[in-house]
Amino acid sequence: MAKIVEIMRKVKFWARPDATVGEVIRELANSKINWIPIVDEEMHLLGYITDGDIVRYIAHKKPRYFDYGEMIAIEVDEDTLEDKIKGLLDVPIREITGKKKIYATVDQEIDEVADLMKKEGVRQVAVLADGRVVGVVGERHIVRHILTMLLPHELFEEENED
Repeated sequence: MAKIVEIMRKVKFWARPDATVGEVIRELANSKINWIPIVDEEMHLLGYITDGDIVRYIAHKKPRYFDYGEMIAIEVDEDTLEDKIKGLLDVPIREITGKKKIYATVDQEIDEVADLMKKEGVRQVAVLADGRVVGVVGERHIVRHILTMLLPHELFEEENED
């Protein structure tokens, strides 16, 4: 099987940890992607910000109950959607991102990365070389690779997207 480095795409967009949700939303909207890796100055992966993180942040949360023996605490989400959206653009991304840092390395086999993505429930991962983000691979890249192996060349033209 081929190595993931053979089908990965270059990372065109990334965010620094001090970026705001507004900055990320602009990139997500303009580039038609649904996640951006968060990196330090040396391109070490710190995490991801996804469109799902933003949706979860603005979604109405159900009341949560905490039972402390004789005392019960209730956490209620009293903010309206409008209130959440008002301040959304200035929220630092570190306040809404998930904590998982899932990635592949350039020397991994494609099927190994596919297994990782399935196990972790993610649709794309950053690809690292020497601990630095050098690319991205998503389910669509793996499927496209499989199709090029299965279909005659004249029936399948690989798109030059991302």
